[in-house]
Amino acid sequence: MNLIYILIEYKYRMIRNVMNHSVDVLSENIYELEGKCLGIKFKGWAIKSTKTSISCATEIEKYTEELGIQLPEMIFSNNHLSISNEGLGFNLTFNPIDALKLVDKTSASCLKVAYSNQWLEERAHWEEVTESTEKFDWTYTTSYCGTLTPGPKCTTSTVAEQIDLELLKLKEPILFYSDNVLFEDELGDNGSAMLNVKIRVMPSGFFVLQRFSLRVDNVIYRFCDTRVYHRFGTNFLLREYSSRECPYDIVEKELNVQTTIGQTEDKSYLADMNAAYNVVCRFQSPSNVLKTTKVSW
Repeated sequence: MNLIYILIEYKYRMIRNVMNHSVDVLSENIYELEGKCLGIKFKGWAIKSTKTSISCATEIEKYTEELGIQLPEMIFSNNHLSISNEGLGFNLTFNPIDALKLVDKTSASCLKVAYSNQWLEERAHWEEVTESTEKFDWTYTTSYCGTLTPGPKCTTSTVAEQIDLELLKLKEPILFYSDNVLFEDELGDNGSAMLNVKIRVMPSGFFVLQRFSLRVDNVIYRFCDTRVYHRFGTNFLLREYSSRECPYDIVEKELNVQTTIGQTEDKSYLADMNAAYNVVCRFQSPSNVLKTTKVSW
């Protein structure tokens, strides 16, 4: 019995030490700037997540002209996530404007469905919509995987190596977490397109997931993922990009949401993009792995 009490006390002390360590790290390294930017400085890295309000009319006009496309309904042009290391001269930023620069403006990759015409008709009264803005991918699909400045002490290479996801399953305290929406559009009430970026910092390293999620009702689900991982104490960082897509009817069938409540068909679960992503992953491996980039120093 005494042995059991000793083990319980040991476990309690370990948990208390971890919690105290987490509190110390947070109190000493978390910082806030004007209520819009939260960040952490840890192990030589500075991570900042800036969240502001939706873009104003002046900003929308500016970026519509600059990008040559009609902007998403909800664009947060000043939102961004930045990861930097002053000693290395390294900087990696995720922001909506650079992401929208990679939206296809030739219309070659556009989904040819009736919804695209409806989307444009609903925006016909907007002065910013011109002939040039009608010829772009109205789903806002982007292969953006961050704006990288590796720095003079770093080298970049394309490798076959992949992020060890098992390391991310280890239980450890979260020192910093942020979920930042960069843009979102409801595609004329015919689906949704959203780009968001998440980061979590642990005592062992940091992990970033940027995801572009697309649902076009009765047509397709599509996901474009960028993952970034660095383990503290190592001399490299990995960035992976992959994309997956699956026909809408397959996801609908798997989610089994065709239930009827009174006279109304309930399809609310089809808007659960996490559940849809799991279905798409079961049916399709990454369809387009552009590359895994390794930044070494």
